[in-house]
Amino acid sequence: MAESISKEVARQANPLAVVAKYQNELGKSMPAAIRGDVGRWMMVAEMAVRKNPKLLSIVQADQGASLMRALIECARLGHEPGTKYFYLVPRGNQISGEEGYHGIIKRVLNSGHYQKVLARTVFERDEYSFDPLTDQLPTHVPASGERGKPVSAYAFALHWDGTPSTVAEASPERIAAAKAKSYGTDRKDSPWQSVTGVMYRKTAIRELEPYVHTSAEPQPRQDNAGSRGAVMDPSTYDDAEPLDADVLDITADQIAEHDGEGAL
Repeated sequence: MAESISKEVARQANPLAVVAKYQNELGKSMPAAIRGDVGRWMMVAEMAVRKNPKLLSIVQADQGASLMRALIECARLGHEPGTKYFYLVPRGNQISGEEGYHGIIKRVLNSGHYQKVLARTVFERDEYSFDPLTDQLPTHVPASGERGKPVSAYAFALHWDGTPSTVAEASPERIAAAKAKSYGTDRKDSPWQSVTGVMYRKTAIRELEPYVHTSAEPQPRQDNAGSRGAVMDPSTYDDAEPLDADVLDITADQIAEHDGEGAL
């Protein structure tokens, strides 16, 4: 579907209007939880493009083809475009759709299997050891006083019964690879320069995704024994801690609470 729609978009003079024309097709890519409000979703998408001159320039140049591909992926994951869950990023002469770490956490907690997701930064003077063959969780003792520079991070999800999921590590080698793919990492205002290692934790969360359950739409709570409870509706949440803290801890309850408040 993506290729045929993209070709049709490329033949039109008004790409944003054409994207809106295909809202029914986009709706088919969406999980049921957000399918009923496709019009609002399309409005969010259009606003995201119009407020960014670089995005708008690309849309005008390629007649919306790369935007359409990004929006289809965004719809499939159950996110809103141009938000912290799913970014629309200008990459050369194309628009790239990129899921943010908030989006990954949202899909993990959507699964109903976990009460929270945690990610922690390891600093050079911390005591840290982890053997995935024998250890359920890392042994991590933060250094007292000056902890040095961030060197790695790890993340895991916590089941409802308190047991952890597989632990994902963002090793120094993995961190270096992630930095190499990023832009402007040496600038003073780059998040990679944060003394708390915020980007290290984000990398660990991306490493965690293959090892945990995820869902594009809210599922009933399910414990390790397979029992099912009430369905949560975790479409939005805020960080439990400031973004620049060295521990990220987001719970399923927070998602449900902030969804009820309509927060983004």
